[in-house]
Amino acid sequence: MLTWLSKQEEEEQDRLPGLFFGYLGQAIARCEGRKREGLDLCRHAVEVDPFQPESHFNLAAVHLSIGHRRQALRALRAALAIDPDHAASLELMATIGNRRTPVLPFLGRDNILNVWLGKLTWRVRSRREEERLRREEEREERELGLL
Repeated sequence: MLTWLSKQEEEEQDRLPGLFFGYLGQAIARCEGRKREGLDLCRHAVEVDPFQPESHFNLAAVHLSIGHRRQALRALRAALAIDPDHAASLELMATIGNRRTPVLPFLGRDNILNVWLGKLTWRVRSRREEERLRREEEREERELGLL
């Protein structure tokens, strides 16, 4: 239960849909800057209605506004598990992106070796992808008789 509510408010909240608390939590966190209260409301929304992807999305948005990237991704995955086509969750997931595991997982992500090797592997992968796309285009042009 939400600890800052009075007994009467707790009884009244039982009649409200869970989705209401998710939107309220996101609004309080975003507009009024009361991020902890907003997070509590969004968590409550997920507890009340765990099969509502919008509630998980609201929780993810508040987590992200606080800087809790990992928890935001977890909430987005939960939303997408319920509805794989949930547009807002897909959009936010694309915005956040997924980070690859460090090249040397036994070292920290910020270790200079991981940073350097990560940049190197990214460059190699992107060049390989460019080369693959170029070969594919040439093959298609040959098939169409343009080359």
